[in-house]
Amino acid sequence: DLFNLMDIKFYNMKLVFGGYAKDALKRARVSLKIKGFSGKKNKTDNTGALSDGLGYDVIEENNGLILQFTSKEIYGAFIEEGVNGTKINHGSKYGFKGKNVNQEAIIKWLKSPKIRLREIKGPNQGRFVEKSERNIKQAAFMIGRSMALKGIKGIGYMAKSNIYAFEDNKEEITRAFTEDVADAMVKQLTANLPKGTTTIKRN
Repeated sequence: DLFNLMDIKFYNMKLVFGGYAKDALKRARVSLKIKGFSGKKNKTDNTGALSDGLGYDVIEENNGLILQFTSKEIYGAFIEEGVNGTKINHGSKYGFKGKNVNQEAIIKWLKSPKIRLREIKGPNQGRFVEKSERNIKQAAFMIGRSMALKGIKGIGYMAKSNIYAFEDNKEEITRAFTEDVADAMVKQLTANLPKGTTTIKRN
């Protein structure tokens, strides 16, 4: 065969994938800040750490390109895909096994200035309270136990954003792929011309 797909360099595709990925990440960050996106009254990413840690890699592999979205926060995948609890199954590949979860990350999250604690019992129920080591640990224990039992329902913030971004960029992606294939074909055709053959460039 004269034309070999292995000769495609994907120069144009790499450029387009960069813009497409940035568009998807922008949409994902907006989704994480919207109250009610995850089905709750509060924002999903209260501290902003998850949003700030989102990124992407464009990997060339097996004569193709892979666009891979990344997160510096380990729990990013759990928020995206969900985690099965010991009592509730969300159909995720992740799952809690014990009666509680490691509370270090929860404690760190609760200590953030953006997170406030409320009184859950007594005459002052519902009111914000001043944080202390004691009530932070108590809150972390209760949150951890609830997570272990009920799991975490995935919200697909990245998958949904990716779909919308692809729809907006698919024409450019198609055009870039076509240009890369055409470039590869021209190079191979030129390389296989008989010796002494000349080519004429026409406008």
